[in-house]
Amino acid sequence: MKNMANDPDSLRIIMRNFSKHSRLCPSLAKDIVSIDGLNSESNDFWLAWKEAVLDLASDASDHNHLLIIIKRSLAAFAYKEQGHRAACILTDLAKIVPSSLEIITKHLETAFPYWKSPQAGPLLQSFTQNSLKLGSEVPQIMERIVDFLTKKLIQLD
Repeated sequence: MKNMANDPDSLRIIMRNFSKHSRLCPSLAKDIVSIDGLNSESNDFWLAWKEAVLDLASDASDHNHLLIIIKRSLAAFAYKEQGHRAACILTDLAKIVPSSLEIITKHLETAFPYWKSPQAGPLLQSFTQNSLKLGSEVPQIMERIVDFLTKKLIQLD
């Protein structure tokens, strides 16, 4: 597993073979989902991991992977680089699995950072920017995102 986590080409090769048989290898699917590709220093690895998790999420037979990917991605929204990558994954996911829109918006609300500390400003700013980026890429949920953010930001004020 460590070799796959450090080598985007290996990950791509494994995923090409794996995507057709994901239901037969639940432990490999779990390992791929558990890799922290959002924080990867390698852009090539990030892109390979993104392809891998989107393949897993598009498998209608395993709703659990979809939910894990959505929750992990939304948890990264409070961070600039990871949040940008997470917004890209969720945008692609919404296009591949349209039924994921309701799950994404539901969990977006639970991922909102509520901290009131000096460090909260940048976290709230990144979360807001990444949420609006997602909404601009997936217009079906933009109104809901703006309504939600407006309510939350007013509560913090």
